[in-house]
Amino acid sequence: MAFKALARRSEGNTLEEPMVAVGRALVAGGVSVVVALAMASGCSASDGGASPGGGGGNAGNDASTGGSGGSDSGVIDAPVNDGALTADSACAEYSAEAKQAPAAMLIVLDQSLSMAQSGKWTAAQLAIVQAIDTPAFDNMSLGLLVYPAGQVPGPTCLLGLNVWCGVSALAQVPLTDTGFNKSSAPGVRQNIYNWLSSHQP
Repeated sequence: MAFKALARRSEGNTLEEPMVAVGRALVAGGVSVVVALAMASGCSASDGGASPGGGGGNAGNDASTGGSGGSDSGVIDAPVNDGALTADSACAEYSAEAKQAPAAMLIVLDQSLSMAQSGKWTAAQLAIVQAIDTPAFDNMSLGLLVYPAGQVPGPTCLLGLNVWCGVSALAQVPLTDTGFNKSSAPGVRQNIYNWLSSHQP
């Protein structure tokens, strides 16, 4: 109605056509504004409707997470035993008292002709007797093996001549427990002393 009144006042005026054009433009603009508002309202309603739906979707995701939690709940942890091991929980048990085993020593002495030089044989006799008479050799087994004990065939380079390189399979003084008796009392230490004093290289 406002546009029609404007057109009447413009009768006979050369500006009638421009005024009509302006009116049309305003109408078109008004229609555009109405359409824009309608679209905005529709979008707003759509967004508002989508928001609860989106929330529902998130709820679905939450439910999925809950499902995952349900999967984890299917794993059963083994109980932790904080108790210490006892004799009943051991597979086997054995106890024994440690005991010192008696020692044994076989004295091996060179009796070749080289031992007759520079007092070697005499020095060996005295050193052996003095050593075995110490308390360190009490309650242990002692014996004496002296070599060479006889002749054996020599190698080819010696034209098969016999050489003094034989070693006895048995000790001259067998291994015997010493006890506490020294070389001055009956026993294996005295046997070693007697053998050394009665033999020479």
